[in-house]
Formats: sequence, C-alpha cells, structure tokens
Amino acid sequence: MSLRYYIKNILFGLYCTLIYIYLITKNSEGYYFLVSDKMLYAIVISTILCPYSKYAIEHIAFNFIKKD
Repeated sequence: MSLRYYIKNILFGLYCTLIYIYLITKNSEGYYFLVSDKMLYAIVISTILCPYSKYAIEHIAFNFIKKD
C-alpha cells in the first residue's frame, strides 16, 4: 500500500467524519450530537483504519476473482 493511496483514503474518511460533525442539531440548551460520543470515537477510529480495510478487501477480491 503506497503512501498516496493511504492519504487519499484517509482524506475520504475525514470527509465522512466532517459530514457527521456537520449533522449537529441545535436545541434550546445548545448543540448536541445526533449519536453518542462513543459513536464519534468509533467513526474517527474507522477513519484512520479505513485505508487498511479497503486495501485488504481489494486484495482479497482481486486474488479470488476468476480471470476471463
């Protein structure tokens, strides 16, 4: 896995995380997230690990697909 591949996919993961953070609602007490803080931690961790899992899926798929 090259560094360019990793950076490209981690930027995609960060983009998805920013979309989640954008989905904050405002009520009379202030801002709150749509899901819990533990879900936010899970999203951030999966953002960091996203390129590795994507690489593994592509590697397995390309090795086991029959060539035409």
